[in-house]
Amino acid sequence: MALWNSLFSLRAPVGSGVPQYIIACTDQLYYCDSFEKTAKMLSATLILFVIIAQHGLTQGYLRVSLLNRFSFRADAAGFKSFECYISETSLNGIRVRSRRVSYTRNYQWRNPGPLIPSVVASNIFNIDLLSNRNNSFGAFACDVSLNDETTSVQTILLRSDADIVPKDRLLTKTVNDGDTGVSLEMEEIRTFGRYGLQVEWRQDNSAPFIKGYTQITRDTQQRNQGVYECHHLYRRDLAVHGLQRLIIRACPSGRWGPPNCVGVCDNCYNGGVCEDNTGDCICPAGFMGPNCLTACPPGMFGFQCEFSCWDGSSARSACRGAMVCLPDPFGCRCASGYKGLGCNTNCEAGHFGANCKQRCNCDGSCHAITGVCSRNCNSRFSGGSCQIPNVCKTGYYGDQCIEKCHCYTDRACDRRTGECSNRMCALGYATRPGSDHCQACEDGFFGEECRGECHCQQHCDRIRGSCAEGTCMASWSTIGNFVPHCQIGIANISYDKVNPNTAVDVRCSLSSPQYIQSFTAALYRVVSGVPQEQIAADDEVTFQNSTSRIVTMTSFDIDEGDEVACILVYSPGASPFTDVFRASNVSFYVLPILSSAPRIVSATNTSITVEWSAWNPGQGEGDPPLIGYRTYLKSGSRTIPSSVLSDTTTQHTFEGLQPDSDYTITVTASREGENGEGPESPPGLGSSSCSAPLDAPINITITKIKSKGVNVTWQNPDEEAVRCRAGVTTFMVYYKPLDAVSEQTHPIDDASASSTLINMNLEAGKNYSFQMTLRTSGGESPRSEELHLVITVPVENIKDKSKEDEQPGSPIGLILAPIPILIVIIALVIVILVIRRKRNSGASEQPQSAVAPNRPTLQNHAYYTIGDPSVLGRNTPAVQVNVGTSERPQASAPPLPIYATNLPVVEEWNDDKVIPVDEEEDNSYRNLGTPLPVKVADLPGYVAERTKSKTDSLIHQFMLLNTLSKKVEPKECTAGQEPTNVVKNRFPDILPHLW
Repeated sequence: MALWNSLFSLRAPVGSGVPQYIIACTDQLYYCDSFEKTAKMLSATLILFVIIAQHGLTQGYLRVSLLNRFSFRADAAGFKSFECYISETSLNGIRVRSRRVSYTRNYQWRNPGPLIPSVVASNIFNIDLLSNRNNSFGAFACDVSLNDETTSVQTILLRSDADIVPKDRLLTKTVNDGDTGVSLEMEEIRTFGRYGLQVEWRQDNSAPFIKGYTQITRDTQQRNQGVYECHHLYRRDLAVHGLQRLIIRACPSGRWGPPNCVGVCDNCYNGGVCEDNTGDCICPAGFMGPNCLTACPPGMFGFQCEFSCWDGSSARSACRGAMVCLPDPFGCRCASGYKGLGCNTNCEAGHFGANCKQRCNCDGSCHAITGVCSRNCNSRFSGGSCQIPNVCKTGYYGDQCIEKCHCYTDRACDRRTGECSNRMCALGYATRPGSDHCQACEDGFFGEECRGECHCQQHCDRIRGSCAEGTCMASWSTIGNFVPHCQIGIANISYDKVNPNTAVDVRCSLSSPQYIQSFTAALYRVVSGVPQEQIAADDEVTFQNSTSRIVTMTSFDIDEGDEVACILVYSPGASPFTDVFRASNVSFYVLPILSSAPRIVSATNTSITVEWSAWNPGQGEGDPPLIGYRTYLKSGSRTIPSSVLSDTTTQHTFEGLQPDSDYTITVTASREGENGEGPESPPGLGSSSCSAPLDAPINITITKIKSKGVNVTWQNPDEEAVRCRAGVTTFMVYYKPLDAVSEQTHPIDDASASSTLINMNLEAGKNYSFQMTLRTSGGESPRSEELHLVITVPVENIKDKSKEDEQPGSPIGLILAPIPILIVIIALVIVILVIRRKRNSGASEQPQSAVAPNRPTLQNHAYYTIGDPSVLGRNTPAVQVNVGTSERPQASAPPLPIYATNLPVVEEWNDDKVIPVDEEEDNSYRNLGTPLPVKVADLPGYVAERTKSKTDSLIHQFMLLNTLSKKVEPKECTAGQEPTNVVKNRFPDILPHLW
């Protein structure tokens, strides 16, 4: 069915950028270029309407590809054309139109628009241009609309005999907002005259603005994008000049989402370009996928590689000469494997992809279309076309480096886990439980770490919290009536977590419309939901041209769990907006705690070594990381800390301690940061050991007790000499004959003992030396001075009674056991009496004489003779001599006839050396027996006992002695030596050895 041009009554100006005529039917759209053309329709039912479009179109996101085989052949004979390919799955309601983008020649009639799009397939439309070679020159567009969304794809056709062409041989050039040094450069293929014709630059059919230069520089403001032409003076109408379209992305490189551009683009490989409104990759012809990692088979293109360039030639070369244009900001590029304005030049070795812009990362060569290596990728890359680096570029992670880090201040993240190196996510993102990488905020939250809550009636922006509908929730207000979308000035509040008792830096993220110049920010403590106490000084914030600022305020007056708030004051001196604030609870790191007390490993008299259980972050209380330990030694009010020990050290030795002292020892663990030392552990108690005693026992006496052995008595030195609070543990007696080399030891384990009996291994007739020491936990004292004693009577080796007590026995045995002992004693008494009688009878025949020994020096004895005539003389007053002293004896009461015998032999005397009296030479009074020594302290009792009766033997002896002396000439001093008295043993209590 045909529709003649008489049906059309409206015609738009040629070159206005408006489609000439649009006829719509229920299935397809057809376009008429002039009244001479008729429209072909597939349906009999028509709906006729006319649309007059403006020059600029709102760019949509429909997936459209434009294939141009005449990019450098606008002067070719016959019709020239280009084709639009639509990669959408649903085509219901699709509308297609064509237009000239701008005039590129001087007159309107010389810039005709394209012809009607014709249907090649349901998703392919062909657009023809007029056959005149100059009419096909210029910039053209294919606009595809679905519902209210329109996507425009533009292309350029140049003549093959052009005087001027783009130097980089590209029809379009894409740059980013904020790029510097953006330049456009043309190359003169033909010059005119000796000096040539001057060149001129125009933008979108503007008047010439630069003359004489083939290179210009432009900034990246949006007004500077468009179609640039460079022509010789007076030759613009000839359509032989150069055209190049400048595309400026509305965001910086790697970002999307104008005007703030906070979104991170997908990582686009193989020449893909980030769409600045969605962040998606627009892949060049020959590649597909979210990140353009999948290569199309040779000869195929499209968003899903669903279209073919095949024109009857081989598949490998089917796309030769095909310039493929895609929606902005991609522009136009040759199909993969080719380059040049006509896309007829194969890629040189080592390059592949659209316009051969991709470099092969192979050990050998790579496929010019797909980039696949003939052998292997080199060591720094991987992937199908060897484009994935071993080290992801900043902002991405994962095996293919296509996952986004979303780190604060665009920091890098771990390639495997995505954890940010600064452990902070960008605004609008946060880590979630069980994940290390940053993820977009959930609905209702926004800002830093998604801690901000949206206060909107409807959906809010996750970056800044602005409301989509502009309606704030209850209890939220604006500053005056100027702040839209519930932006009350504070977008977020955050702080750096620190150790307790450390100043806290609170960061307030402030937001304001650009026309509000400044705020004053303050930090308050929140009490019962209301900011009441100011804890940081006011800080005036100037926004200038920015809509956000981060203000850091430091406070030392914040405790664990405090709720603090950033408050804004609109003008100086005004009250703070208590309903315009954002609060946050502050928490601190938990310091590491050691739950068990340190253990004492060893101790000396000057040191103590302790050890403790290591702190474990998974088991102990507190936050890592641990940096070390510190030990504390306490004694009374004095505390001695150690230096900080390493985190692997769990043992320490304290040196230079006082002996025999008690100490309390604790340990702390420290984490990194100021004030990171944790509390002290439970105390461990330790003591330094005692030092060795300084002195041996004092006032030592050695006394022979007949055949029972030697009795040793002593006293302990003072505590300063013992040097051990626990006291003595053992006494030790060392003894040996003077002529022997080896010595015997006699330990006394009773620490409270002051005497002992030595009855083992003593030989009669031997002169023994005796020494004593005492022992404590700190060691053994020096030995005492040697004491000597002659053993004159054999000593029986008495068994240890304690062992006998352990032997069980019957009652009859206990009764009969003493009988042998009594028999032996009786026998010994009889023998002694017989021997004494024989000696006495022999002594009466010998001359009577007494050896008066020299007075011995008294030392190291606890018992001494009192009133002994043999030592002091008859009329010498009684004296008391203290052991170990040089004090002169003092006279006291008249002497008592009480004598101590068995004085030990002393090695050295103060005056002449005394030779002990030999009992064999003077045995006149052997029958008198040997009185036991008497302690000085017991002397009064002894006297009282001896004088309590008139018939006391001592008094009787003296009376008898006095009676005898009256009968004969006075000789009391020798009366005891008279033969009669000797035989009768009348004076047993009076020592016979007198002088």
